[in-house]
Amino acid sequence: MFKKFLSLITLMAVVSCSSSPVNVEKISFFDLSNYQTFGVKVFAPSDDVKVSPFTVQAFETEFKDQMMNLGLSEDVKPQIILKVSLSVEEDSKRSNYRYRNGYYSNYRYDDFNDVDRMFLRVTIYDAMTEEPLWTGVRQAKYVNDSLVLSLEEVSKYVDSFLNEIISP
Repeated sequence: MFKKFLSLITLMAVVSCSSSPVNVEKISFFDLSNYQTFGVKVFAPSDDVKVSPFTVQAFETEFKDQMMNLGLSEDVKPQIILKVSLSVEEDSKRSNYRYRNGYYSNYRYDDFNDVDRMFLRVTIYDAMTEEPLWTGVRQAKYVNDSLVLSLEEVSKYVDSFLNEIISP
């Protein structure tokens, strides 16, 4: 019990010093302390989004470790399931007009920059009803059309989500 309390206080103290980059939606009665068992599903396969297998393993391990530190246990038939997913959004932004000087022409043209943004989402589902209880989304680091994160980066992402999950 003391270990659970200490982990909770430490996590809140570390992450609460900065404003949260996580946008959260949840049902009004969701409280993580009402659950004892969990499962984790990380990054469903997708043709659009590529995630390094090392990053997948790091997210799975970090979420499992942190949830166990909060006093929950992993189970084959859990009460809640944490699903970690990733999506890419393409956004075209118009930049300033530019002049193009050619041998025969001098004209202006519009320049559109395509910007890809990657979003990391964690959703907690009720395992029995498969209904969402809590979801949080935040922008993630995007590198060469794939998600490749160090262990430290994964830990920071997980901490930011857990701080929001356990906050009232």
